[in-house]
Parts: sequence; structure tokens; C-alpha cells
Amino acid sequence: MSVTTLLAISLGAILTNNFIFAQFLGICPFLGVSKKIDTAVGMGAAVTFVMGLASAVCFGVNKILIAFDLGFMQTVAYILVIAALVQFVEMFLKKNIPTLYTALGVYLPLITTNCAVLGVALLNTQNDYNFIESVVYGITGGLGFLLAIFLFAAVREQLEVSSENPKAFDGFPIALVTAGLIALAFMGFSEVLRNLRRISANLHAAKEALRSARPDVLVLIDYPSFNLKVAAEAHRLGIPVAYYISPKVWAWKEWRVRTIKKLVDCMLVIFPFEVDYYRQRHHYEVEYVGNPSVGEIDTALAAKPERCEFLAAQGMDSKRPYIALLPGSRRSEIRNNMSVMLEAAAHFPQYGVAVAAAPGMDDSVYAPYASERVHVVRNATMPLLAYAQAALVTSGTATLEAALAGTPQVACYRANGSRLSYAIMHRLLKVDYVTLPNLIARRRVIDEMLLHHCTADAVARSMAAIIDDNAPARREMLEGYAEIRRILGSSDAADAAARAIFDLASHTHTSSK
Repeated sequence: MSVTTLLAISLGAILTNNFIFAQFLGICPFLGVSKKIDTAVGMGAAVTFVMGLASAVCFGVNKILIAFDLGFMQTVAYILVIAALVQFVEMFLKKNIPTLYTALGVYLPLITTNCAVLGVALLNTQNDYNFIESVVYGITGGLGFLLAIFLFAAVREQLEVSSENPKAFDGFPIALVTAGLIALAFMGFSEVLRNLRRISANLHAAKEALRSARPDVLVLIDYPSFNLKVAAEAHRLGIPVAYYISPKVWAWKEWRVRTIKKLVDCMLVIFPFEVDYYRQRHHYEVEYVGNPSVGEIDTALAAKPERCEFLAAQGMDSKRPYIALLPGSRRSEIRNNMSVMLEAAAHFPQYGVAVAAAPGMDDSVYAPYASERVHVVRNATMPLLAYAQAALVTSGTATLEAALAGTPQVACYRANGSRLSYAIMHRLLKVDYVTLPNLIARRRVIDEMLLHHCTADAVARSMAAIIDDNAPARREMLEGYAEIRRILGSSDAADAAARAIFDLASHTHTSSK
């Protein structure tokens, strides 16, 4: 048993496997005692106490039942234990906190039949947890229940005084909708916690490698949440740290700069504006080494086949111009953006449509969208962009790739809960633009149609302004692309980064003599 195991159990019980929002156990008291925060907290505390103590007692009871070959009595025995504990809680509250006892009413004795309490005891046995793991799971499961009912009560109180709902949603219906939305929020923690053990093991392996190998220099690439922990170990060991590709601290999580300044000896950035950001805002000298996309795009464009050859290989009409669609590299991105892109492209029936398939994405993802007009292209994004009349591109590196390829584009990005996401984004982001071309140029070069602003009609209007060869907006965009190329400079980013890293290692080695 390790601390990591207990941490995984705890976070799982509170967040990813929350008894209310993930396992849907204990719904009766959750809905019945959540109108007020004080009663909700009281119920949550009572459930936490019973779940923790029941986990401990039931562990011993289960051992006794197994010893006497009475395993079939497990559920009955657990209910009796829980009933006894609930009776104790009821007596305590009646004597010491009568107001809370009255407020909880019938829901207090109903803890005995609360599925969450019985569920934690049964799950401890099912998962073969030892005593400590059982107690930790019981207590943190109760804390997860407490967190859930507290949040729900806080929202319900606010809804009572300030919300303007449709008549049909007044009262209990809006409470159920709210519970569903909170449950969706809890689902977002699952990916991190699912990989917690693997991440912890990788971090341990990286630190151990530093201690045993003692390299002349540690080179980190992006991925700040992991890499800065590795950098801390290198700093402790006296190993110089070079960081290639800065974390996007200029957009969010600016507090990381303090850690970077402390741990990183040489920060190598790939966007010129990052130099000014670090120097002017944080008095930290960094080195611009060029952007690797410049060289990669130039190499890919130089190797592209002739237009007729390329389009024939894709089964496309070489006499017909086409619009390129780059809907993203994840299923959720494709699902959210593809329909909007296709609907926008439908405004231009004289153009064909070619979709750039993401590497590793199964054909079945794109099959519903393919047609006589819509072609799916694999492993040929650069020639697809180079020969396209214009492109619809999800925000990200692809927008810079389209700019370097010289393809007029509209950046579009939709996501689930777009209006809420937009509000959150505007509060969190510390930059005026989202797409890389605009960030590099420090002005609007391409249109950014983001979240709930990304509608088919709006995207089509932006596309109409740039799709014709003689359109003024198209010429302005291409001039902006030329400016971006000048700003980014030469295409030898990898060589420049390697030289800087070698200089750091050499200087450190010389200084140590």
C-alpha cells in the first residue's frame, strides 16, 4: 500500500467516482435535504461519519463472517451495523443539536437505507481493500457526498432568490437540471485521475534517471505540469535546465513564471512575442530560436506533388477549386466543428470540399460526412492546404500551418457549452487573440469565429470576404502572412536550439572546473 494508492482512492471517491454524481447512490437525501446549506452540511457530515465508521466496523464484521462461513449474511450484517451507527448519530443530534435534528427530519433515520452508505461497505469488500484503504474510502466517499450536497444546496439557494426560469422549470425541475449540470462538471476530472498512477510512476522514473545518470544538461519540452516537477529535481541536483518551447504562460497560469525563473537556466521560445513578454513583464531573459513549423512547412511544400497529380490521387476534380476543412485532431473537436464547417461550405456550391483526416483517427469518424462533393484526405495536409482556394481551420497549430502555406483561412472552433466556455475563456485568458497568426502579428490577420460565435452563417460571411482571388480582404490576409514569416525568421529552429543547449552545457562544465 502506498500514499499514491490512498490518494487515488481518495480523489476517486470525492471526484471521479462521486457517490452522487457518478454512481447515483444516496439520491433521496441529496434531493430532500438540499434546499438550505446548513441542513445540507449537517446531512453531509452525518453521512460522512456513518460511512467512515461503517467502513471500519464492516471490515471486521466481514472477516468474522468469512471465518464462520457466513458470507451470505454480509448484506444483512452490514445493514445492522449501519442502523446502529445511525441510531447513535440520531441520539447525539437530538440531545446536542436539536434544531438540526428537527430540520433533517425523516431523512436522518433514512441514512440506514441510504444506498451510498451500504454501497461503500459492499464496495470495500468487492475491491478487496485492506483496513486502512476501507476507512479512507469510507471517509472520502462521505466527503464526496458532503461536497455534492453542499454545492447543490448553494446553487438551489441562489436559484430561489435570483433566477428567472420558465414557469415549467420552477421548483423541483430546475433543481434536477442543475444536478445534471453539476454531474457533468465532475466528469471532467476522470481523465487525470485515471492516469494518476502512470503519471506518478513516470515522474519517479524521470527523477531516478536524473540521479543515476547525472546528465550535463536537462532538456525539457513543453508539458509544464510534469516537466517543472522534473526541473525541481534537476535544480536540487545542480543539473542545468534548458526548456525548449515555453509553456503558454502568457495565455493562462501566469503564476508558473515564478517557478520557471527559479528552476530554468535557459528558456528557448518559439514565438518572438514571448521574448518581450518574459523580459518586460517578468524581467526574465529568454532566447528566441525560431519556430520549427517554418522549416517543417517549407520542407513539406517543396516535396508536394503537382496539383493535378495530387487531386487525381485523391479522386478529386482537378478543374474544380476546393475548400479545405481542418476540423481538429480529437473526436470531440471533429464532432463539434465538422457540421458547422460543412454547412458554411454549402454556401459555396461551386467549390469542392476536402477534409484533412487527423493521424490515428479511424475512417468511421469521417464516414458520416463523406459524399460525392466532400472528400476525406489522409496523410497529405500540406498539399491539401497549398492547393486549396481557402480553408476552415480549428484554432491551434493548424492555423499557423495554413498561414505558412499561404492559404487564406477562417479560424472556427465550437465546443460543448459554448456560451459558458466563452465566458470562462474571456476571464482566464490574458491575450487579445486565440489563434497563432494573430498572436504572432499582434493584430487581427485572420477571423476568429469562436464558440457560440461560430455559426455557419457567420463563418460563411467571413469566408465570402476572402475566397475570391481579387478580394481586398484576401490580399490583406496574404500580406499579413508575409509579415508573420518575416517575424518568425529563418527555418533552422532545431539547429539554433541545439546550439543554445550545447552552450549551456559547455558553460556549466567550464564553470565547475
